[in-house]
Amino acid sequence: MPFDTENCVRWNANYLHGYTSEKRDVNVEQLSPVVQKQCEEIAKDRVNETISQYDRGVRWDSCSLVFKGRQWKSAYLPVWLYSFQEEKNDQKIIHYVAVNARTRETMGSIPIYKPKLLLFSAAIELVGLIAALILHFTVFDQGQWYPWLLLLPGFIYYLVIHNKYRNSAAVHHYVKETKCNVSNLEKQDTFVKERTGLDSPAMEGANNR
Repeated sequence: MPFDTENCVRWNANYLHGYTSEKRDVNVEQLSPVVQKQCEEIAKDRVNETISQYDRGVRWDSCSLVFKGRQWKSAYLPVWLYSFQEEKNDQKIIHYVAVNARTRETMGSIPIYKPKLLLFSAAIELVGLIAALILHFTVFDQGQWYPWLLLLPGFIYYLVIHNKYRNSAAVHHYVKETKCNVSNLEKQDTFVKERTGLDSPAMEGANNR
């Protein structure tokens, strides 16, 4: 995701001429709970935009969503899917890499050989430590902390490489990106209680963010 579903064209069997295809293997009954949960999160996100005046936060206690009319459609969407197998602790782990053939966005899980990553990070950290000690005793006063900033590159290298191969930033944020229109919104405030002497900038139990 995402796909330009608004500009989809009607299905024609000639699109797959010369290719083989399989029928869907996921039923509507299996997808309904997932769609229900995602719709609730989308609705809460839209409503959340209308309660900015409660600057200390809001606690969601319950959420009820009623569908009035549903329509299910199936579509062929261009995705390249790669899989490869990793053996780890006598277990076989399958990794998947998916490519959106329309936007060329890539998302997947690639195995990381952590001993090698830790070794490279430790080597960078060792070079930084030596450089920091040299600067500490020769250039800077011993009370200054600037040389010790050279200890950060090892940690930064580990985090950058780990996040790069985990590709966590490529997730499609459907809550924000799904098209949704809010109309006939009704709001009502009910006074519950007043509390004073609070020292936290956020309300206890706030979960709207």
